[in-house]
Amino acid sequence: MKASEIYSDINDNWTKSHEFEYLKKTSPKSLFIFPNGEKYECYGQDAEIIHKLSGIHMHTVSDSRLIQVTAIRKEKLDDTIAALKRLGADVRIVHVIECTSEE
Repeated sequence: MKASEIYSDINDNWTKSHEFEYLKKTSPKSLFIFPNGEKYECYGQDAEIIHKLSGIHMHTVSDSRLIQVTAIRKEKLDDTIAALKRLGADVRIVHVIECTSEE
């Protein structure tokens, strides 16, 4: 499948929470962490799981709809991932990849 087919429905309203939902469909047991400036964020049920496992504060934001978010400071990321993995979590950091449509 071409990248242009996968992303054909993506437009200006595509958000990190949409990306999270797409990834959860492909790997439902993984916990996804997204870089966002000087911090890393987790969304939806991943935010809730990480909050329960690590005690990191969780809050609700509006990202085209209401969604739960946890934010991990950049300097705490390695320790947080190591702690989550010790508890058996499959943690994945999501890096944004620019896709260009194929003619």
